[in-house]
Amino acid sequence: MLDGLTIELFKHQARLAHATGVTDDELVEVLQALVNRLEFVNESPIPLGIWMEVHRLCKDVDERDTPYVALTLHLDGRLRAEDAELKQGLCSRRFTNFFEPGKFEAAFPCQNLFTVAFSPHERTPS
Repeated sequence: MLDGLTIELFKHQARLAHATGVTDDELVEVLQALVNRLEFVNESPIPLGIWMEVHRLCKDVDERDTPYVALTLHLDGRLRAEDAELKQGLCSRRFTNFFEPGKFEAAFPCQNLFTVAFSPHERTPS
């Protein structure tokens, strides 16, 4: 089953191949291996209570990130967000489940599988 991320990866196949210097066939092989190792999670099983809490967290911060914050809470994971405004807004509401690479490896040196929700809504400096 194709989902948004899979479609997005293959939609940019030519650009990715050019940027990485690999052939289209090599890139398809790598993308297929990557997609096969990912677990895609549907939003529908996330309980209503989590959605309500996340609405409170994301309201007036960035509501486009609501699904990623909800997934983070539902899976007891970490949110990867480089958007300083998003992080500041969520922190001000006592959300601290952020993925920070150096801190994670130091705390869990043997852990190689973990849940990270990626927020694609990174703001560009104005």
